[in-house]
Amino acid sequence: MTIVYMGSMDDRVLKYQWKQSKSVLNTYLNSIVQNIIIGNKSAINDGYILNNHLLRDSIFSTESTLLQDLLTTGEVIIPGRMATFNDLIDEQINGGVTTFNEISDNVRDRLSSIDKAITSSNSRIGGPDSMTVWGGFYNLMASLRTRNFNELGFDDKLVGEYDFNLSLDTYLNLQNDTKPSSRTEWEKTLQKLSNSKSNKNGLSFGKFTKRALMNLANEAYHYNFAKLLSDKEKSSIGVETAFTPAFSYMLKNGKCDLDSSETHIPLIEIPKLNNLLHIDSINKLLRSDGVGAARIDFIDALNKINNGIVVQHNIDNLKQAAETYNLWINKEFSRPSTENCVADFVSFGISSCLVPFSNLGFIASWSLQNVGTRCVTQLYTNNRFKKIDYTKNTMVSSSIDNT
Repeated sequence: MTIVYMGSMDDRVLKYQWKQSKSVLNTYLNSIVQNIIIGNKSAINDGYILNNHLLRDSIFSTESTLLQDLLTTGEVIIPGRMATFNDLIDEQINGGVTTFNEISDNVRDRLSSIDKAITSSNSRIGGPDSMTVWGGFYNLMASLRTRNFNELGFDDKLVGEYDFNLSLDTYLNLQNDTKPSSRTEWEKTLQKLSNSKSNKNGLSFGKFTKRALMNLANEAYHYNFAKLLSDKEKSSIGVETAFTPAFSYMLKNGKCDLDSSETHIPLIEIPKLNNLLHIDSINKLLRSDGVGAARIDFIDALNKINNGIVVQHNIDNLKQAAETYNLWINKEFSRPSTENCVADFVSFGISSCLVPFSNLGFIASWSLQNVGTRCVTQLYTNNRFKKIDYTKNTMVSSSIDNT
């Protein structure tokens, strides 16, 4: 089982979307359900839930919603600084956030009920403090100063070298001895420069330029947060974010060869996800009989392979478990989609890779090395990526390792 930190649900990502979509909330729910199917848990920052208006509207609804139900299953992990959603709301109100000033008692009561269920399933975990998050983010952004601009992967029609360097230098100069510059400061820097008329080279910050530069910052933020969360939990934490070449100088590129006879890839057929976007369907997956029992057997067999016990007996068991799981999924939910779910697979000599889809093209494993020393000394990924092509952007899920 891997916990995957869902950077895709970040309110800043919604503001500067990787890909415009009319069904973003369903995309969120689909991601959670896909994680459940293959035995992963989804970690959603409590701040994302309150500040991403799609998530907020869903959790604030006085009528039951799938997101509310999912939060009570134990399959969604909530990292955060506060003990409850209501505590976080009170903190934000005291900090001057006006969004929550007129929350009804009914909404407060619903949140209390959700919080009790989260607590009873041990699904709330402590998040890193703000200063540490800011410090790690600053280090990652500062590391870009040593990069060749042409290696960062920007579309030169959107982001020019002069504009990028000016943005980065302006942001880095905000740093002082008492407080690292945060992602909010990066966003403010972009806004200030985009409004400037004094740039002799003619800053051409349109919304797409700003979005490209914010995508970069969001990626750094998600890697950093997952690393810090991994440190606190003393376990590997996955991270779903928009992948760019910007941090590739820290990455050790490896390849999981799908054609190798030493690679074992059971395919799990995903039904049309609309068939699963109901709590009754989710509960079937989480029961100990029927499709739920098949899921448990599949995950148990998968874990033996992932734990390095790669012997023929376990390989055969995994293939059989995947076959049985597929049969149960088709029986319970019918109408499988054309996209398959690829579970964890092992290639000898290569660490395990998590690739939850089969039709993604290139599959890579990465090892992210030294990042900085201010508040985060090292940041690693442990060879786990899922990759979804979103036009020119990519969503990646990697696992953060503590080694």
